[in-house]
Order: sequence, then C-alpha cells, then structure tokens
Amino acid sequence: CTGTGTYSKVFTKQCADGGVGSKVTIDQDDVTGGPFTSTVSQEDANSKAQAAVEQQGQALADAQGTCTWTGTYSKQFTKQCADGGVGSEVTIDQDDVTGGPFTSTVSQEDANSKAQAAVEAQGQALADAQGTCTWTGKASKVFTRNNCGSCQHGSSVTVTQDQVGGPFTSNISQADANKKAQDAVNSQGQAYVNKNGTCETDNTDPVWEDSEPLETKCEGGKSYKKQVNTNECYGGENERWVEGGDKVCAWTGTY
Repeated sequence: CTGTGTYSKVFTKQCADGGVGSKVTIDQDDVTGGPFTSTVSQEDANSKAQAAVEQQGQALADAQGTCTWTGTYSKQFTKQCADGGVGSEVTIDQDDVTGGPFTSTVSQEDANSKAQAAVEAQGQALADAQGTCTWTGKASKVFTRNNCGSCQHGSSVTVTQDQVGGPFTSNISQADANKKAQDAVNSQGQAYVNKNGTCETDNTDPVWEDSEPLETKCEGGKSYKKQVNTNECYGGENERWVEGGDKVCAWTGTY
C-alpha cells in the first residue's frame, strides 16, 4: 500500500520598513520534492510533506506574497481669521482627512507620500473649521486725578487696557474684545489715576477784584477803592486799597 502525504500551512510574507506581509498558504503541491509517498503509513507520508512545506514554505511566501505599508503624515496649520484675529494652531494628520488609510504595496515612502498629499489638500479647511480665533481688545480714556488736597489739582492721565488688567481677549470678535477692554478702563481707570497720577500746586498769586459793592475813601486828597482777593490759595492779606474809584477828594485850607 502506498500513501500520498498532504500538509498545508499559512505563512506571512516578511517585509522591511514596517510593511505588513500578506498571508500565503503553502501546501505539498507548492513545494519541490513531491508527491510525498510512503509504504509505511499515511502518517509517514504526511510527515514527509510537512517537512518539505516547513522547510520551503517561508521562502515561497516571501516570493509570492505582497507587502503593504500604511502612510503617516502630519502638519500644523493656522486657522485663518478676519479683522486681525490670531488663529490657533491645529495639527492635522492622516487620520483627520478623508481617503485613508493610505496604503502602498510599493514602499513606506510611497504610502507616506499619499498621506501627505491628502493632508496638504484638506488640512487648511479642517484647521479653519476646528480652530479658534482670538482677538485682543484695545481701549483708552483720559481721567483726571480727583483726590488731591486743597489748593492742588490732579494731572490728567490716559488709561489704556494695559493699566487695568489687560490683555482682554475674545473668541467672538474684535468688537467684543474691545468692549471688554473699554468696560475695564471705564470701571477701573479713575482709581488707577488717583493712585498713580500726580497732584500739582494751584496758583498762589492773589487775584484782586473790586469789592461788591464798591467801597471808596479819600486819603491825602486822593480817592482810593477797596479790592478783595478771590484766590483762596493766596496766603497773604485778602483786602487792599488802591488809587481809583469815583470819590472826589479835596483839601481844606487853613491860614
């Protein structure tokens, strides 16, 4: 009696550079040396077939199978914004775009090139859809220090968003960012100027005005009128008599 051996095994093609090999089934008919017979037993015949498949199978799988590489690529895009907004950075890779996975039976480089082409073509639109825009608000207002002492006046200071806790940002619009900045300037500006502004001394020179009603007098044959100082910061006398007025003065002679 003569038995003919059979045996099969699945081998995986060996690939370089991270490629994934295909599965290849090798049996007794694919290898050299067959048919594998035995007059001893079927088991003996199968053993001969198995030995040949195990010995030659990987080389045959490497020759017959294919390698598949999956491409990867990523790139950072900046969201495009209007009105001076600053766009966020968005990283787009092969998994974010349509058309993947990007495979090649040629090489890893070829697979990567396919992924890169898709990311470059679709990346900016995805970044514009996924990213955010940030606007930085600007505002200013002039305040005058109002807590100075008597006979002093405060300096005028222009307060901007930087003096009251800025920057003030918004992901909605430039107008919204500006409003945040202006609200802060309006609510905090006076306090900032009262703390950081300067106080200047008022004019201390007297300001003389005729008395109301006008008082006059004669002295030494001359007419004098009374004047009063209206500058409260003047430290001297607040009244004086000067020549003038409407009084007619005359001397009375004796002999």
